[in-house]
Amino acid sequence: MEDSRLLRDMLDSMNEPVYVRDREKNLLFMNRAAERLTGWSCEEGRGMRCYEVFGEDGACCCGDCPVDRVISRGIPHRYENRKIRLRSGCEKNVTISVAPLLRDGEIAGGVVFLIETVDSEGDERELLDSLLLNEERMRLALEFTQDGLFDWNMATGEVYYSPGWKKLLGYGEGDIPDDFEEWRKLTHPEDVVRVLTLIDEVLKGDRDRFEAEFRMKHRDGHWVDILARADILLDGKGHGVRMVGTHIDITERKRMEEELIASRRSLEEAQEIARLGSWTWYVGEDHTYCSPEYFRLFGQPYDRNGFTEKYFYTLVHPDDRQRVRDSVARALKEGSAYEETYRIVLPDGRERVHHARGEVKFDEGGKPLMVVGIQHDITEMYRIEEALRESEERYRNIINSYPDGFLRTDMAGRILESNPAYRRMTGYSEGELLDMNLTDLKRIDSRGDVDERIRLLRREGYLRFETEHRRKDGTVLELDVILQYQEREREVVSFLKDAGERRKQERALKFQALMLDQIEDQIIATDLEGRVIYANGAECTALNRGREEVMGMKINELRRDPIRGVDGEDIVRHTLEKGEWQGEVLRTEGGRESVLSFRSKMIRNEAGDPLSLLGIATDITERKRIAERLRQSQKLEAIGSLAGGIAHDFNNILTPIMGMADLLLQELPPDSREVSRVRDILAASERGAELVRQILAFGRKSPHRNSEIDLADLIGEVCQLFRATIPQGIRLHLDMGPCARVKGDASQLNQVIMNLLTNALHAMEKREGEILIRLREEGARALVEFTDRGMGMAPEVIEKIFEPYYTTKGLGKGTGLGLSVVYGIIKEHGGDITVESEVEKGTTFRISLPVIP
Repeated sequence: MEDSRLLRDMLDSMNEPVYVRDREKNLLFMNRAAERLTGWSCEEGRGMRCYEVFGEDGACCCGDCPVDRVISRGIPHRYENRKIRLRSGCEKNVTISVAPLLRDGEIAGGVVFLIETVDSEGDERELLDSLLLNEERMRLALEFTQDGLFDWNMATGEVYYSPGWKKLLGYGEGDIPDDFEEWRKLTHPEDVVRVLTLIDEVLKGDRDRFEAEFRMKHRDGHWVDILARADILLDGKGHGVRMVGTHIDITERKRMEEELIASRRSLEEAQEIARLGSWTWYVGEDHTYCSPEYFRLFGQPYDRNGFTEKYFYTLVHPDDRQRVRDSVARALKEGSAYEETYRIVLPDGRERVHHARGEVKFDEGGKPLMVVGIQHDITEMYRIEEALRESEERYRNIINSYPDGFLRTDMAGRILESNPAYRRMTGYSEGELLDMNLTDLKRIDSRGDVDERIRLLRREGYLRFETEHRRKDGTVLELDVILQYQEREREVVSFLKDAGERRKQERALKFQALMLDQIEDQIIATDLEGRVIYANGAECTALNRGREEVMGMKINELRRDPIRGVDGEDIVRHTLEKGEWQGEVLRTEGGRESVLSFRSKMIRNEAGDPLSLLGIATDITERKRIAERLRQSQKLEAIGSLAGGIAHDFNNILTPIMGMADLLLQELPPDSREVSRVRDILAASERGAELVRQILAFGRKSPHRNSEIDLADLIGEVCQLFRATIPQGIRLHLDMGPCARVKGDASQLNQVIMNLLTNALHAMEKREGEILIRLREEGARALVEFTDRGMGMAPEVIEKIFEPYYTTKGLGKGTGLGLSVVYGIIKEHGGDITVESEVEKGTTFRISLPVIP
């Protein structure tokens, strides 16, 4: 608005008449000088045709109008000796200068300057000055429009670039030389040849006028899109001497055109992707104008003239054709929206389903003018809907024949649908259930429970749990429930299975499992591939694994410690082949070896088909140990009995030998050389007698004198005497707890303590460490432990340690009766002795004796 007011003020200040008209010859403005010349006011002239004010012969004739020529070419021009007719009726000769009026880069009309023509030379000079001043003002007006004017002398190469022209490219006055080469430098290299070619075509007469679009470089480096229009003046020989024209910045227009093209392309692509075409039918015309996608939907090549109505109906399926005609006619008659789904037939004979929708547009009189609409290929959707309808029917049949219960509810728990199975389970009718809520059915769940489950269901989409419903007769129905959330419908479907029988079986199974967990035997069941399906508590304890961890593992993956003597998969394979397997296996657990009696059996179903494998393992380690100890005890008992009998006989032989040797020693003279020999006989006999006494002690055949003995005192006395024989570096430590008294032979028990101490001392030979004797009372038994940190014994040595004449000492270092005598004395006193030993770690002997009540 400010720019328009400024332009009017500037034109009003001019002495020469000026008027402005649009492209349709409507007078838009006259300055005050033009009002004085013509006798018409600006207000009177506004809205009139310009030839009604200035006459038809001169400034604005209807035939060969000079202003129209300038407007059509966009190039300023001057015309001499034109006539105008004033309001008074008289005529005047004028010279007119015309410039195009630009608005937003487009020619909107023309600006006309009028100068009266006179005959005198002085007046002609005045007229010329006025004309020059007028041209200067016209140039200012052109500059005001911010469009560029150029005047190129084609002979010299000199160019006048208007300030507006320079401003288009970001330059000021004096920044650009006035020569043609500057235009060439600023024009995009790809466009220069094309523009020069167009100029050459105008010079040759192949074109009437010059008009071109090209790019020129702005001062800040970006490219400006230019629309150039110009006239070329020729000399008498037809050579170009002058080119006058304008440059208009059409960058924004080009951008908008590109955006429009891109938008149109995007619309077409979107229509192609969506298989959606658009159409417009002008009522009364025979053609329907359609988008390219519309033609593709019908399998037709694109034609910008569209379809004829007759041809369109040939493409509609014959069975649907009349329905479509009637629907269109009804929409036009009632002014309602047109909407129809029908089949069309493609040129190759295939049928497609289309959905068409249109709206009727009316003119000012309410008469239908056009119908604008869209065409959508819904063949796939239609097929999906058909399939969905068939699926829903199948769904209904499946739900009605489903053996378990089914409910469909909304998010508030209101029942929307039930199947016959659920109605049979509860005794309710379909109508009764439709009037109920889930909370009316649930026996143990409150409204809060239902709401919490719905909240979890919406988050997870799936929920499984157990619940109880009330039947119509008041009894309880135990159910397994699976819920699924239908997000689109905001509904819940429930599948409900009668869990009464299953829960009875589960309770029975839990009871059986509880009973099996009380059994000390290890019980395990696997499937036919050897994967665990059950393990009782004893088995899980033995495996040192939880029941959940064990389930599903292969039989050979179970144990962290090895089993020797048999492979788990071999047992499975043998059981599958023979139906059962039985044997002993050795298991190492935490460094301790155990013996298991393992029995495996095939479990079959009622039809006799293999179902699973059952394995039962009994830990017989202690039983085997007791049996071995019994065997050892029986062996030692037999040896003891034999040794005792031999010792008695041997003692009977020694008695007369010793008696005769004693008599002989008394009868021989003291200086007889036979005395030493008889004394050797007596010494050998004494050693034999001592050996007999040891054998009798082992065989428990020698009499002993029973008395009450304080074991702590007895052990202390023996250790006090024994310390004198202990080598340096070995310590003897006593841990004597309070202990009741025992009954026995003090001398024999003294010998037991001495033999075990001596044995411990020999075991620690060449070692430093400690010998520990611990005494305590457990129940009715006194327990004595002798522990050393000596060389220890291997298992095969431990098995023979109490056998007579068995020794690990070197030749001449022992008789092999020391521990045998200890064993015999302890057994004679009603006690027991055991040994534990590990090579290089030491040995512990444990003695158990009955205390005096």
